[in-house]
Amino acid sequence: MPATHASFCEVCRGTRNGSAAFLFLYTMKKVSVFIDGYNLYHAINNLKKPHLKWVNLFNLAKQFARPDHGFEIIQIKFFTAPPLHKSIEVQKRYTAYIKALKHCGVAIIEGKFKQKLLTYKDGDGKSFTRISHEEKESDVNIALAILEDAFEKTSDKILVITNDSDISPAIRLARKKNQNLRINVITPPLIKTKRANYDLVDACGDINKDRKGQVYFKTRMITEFHLEESLLPEEIMVNDKTKIVIPDQYKKPHDK
Repeated sequence: MPATHASFCEVCRGTRNGSAAFLFLYTMKKVSVFIDGYNLYHAINNLKKPHLKWVNLFNLAKQFARPDHGFEIIQIKFFTAPPLHKSIEVQKRYTAYIKALKHCGVAIIEGKFKQKLLTYKDGDGKSFTRISHEEKESDVNIALAILEDAFEKTSDKILVITNDSDISPAIRLARKKNQNLRINVITPPLIKTKRANYDLVDACGDINKDRKGQVYFKTRMITEFHLEESLLPEEIMVNDKTKIVIPDQYKKPHDK
């Protein structure tokens, strides 16, 4: 059963006014949000502003599915993998963020990193190898979540935060099987040298042509402003004895 809007903690959701809110809920469109964790992480990392990684995913999603526009977020799923191959400090930051997300009602779906050997050749043609790690399962898990939502008719709308075209076939099939379902891709923040993935936008049915055959489409993109407006508090009280504290690396520069 998806977590309803009312189940999210106070630091991660807005509040509504009594009976008016009760009546309003019955007219709202149900929205599910599926987030490609490392696709979003690397996009934010490219901005060179570490404090933006401490982002409140519920408030971020609300900027693209606003309650005052008739949308109710019923579930947020964050697809990721524990970085067990990284340093202890990196793992601690990951754990702190995952705890914060869980406290806010975000469902965490974890895959894994798989080790692989990469082979290179130097200028003299001599081969050498190095160990790398590749995230596995997240793409498949996101695709399955989209298809399950479409077949079960859980949502009126799905927001997918990614710029990875591997999800495109699942989006196309979901829209084919549930023609009442609306799917929008929200592109993570991009540096100037990169663009929103055309195939993802096309899979959502957002590619159009004017009378002259000119192609145009609308890109929904996360900006630095969206992130700045969606940060988690530095301390999140879980109970009287337990709190989640922002890692030092994620504090705003003037707060360090």
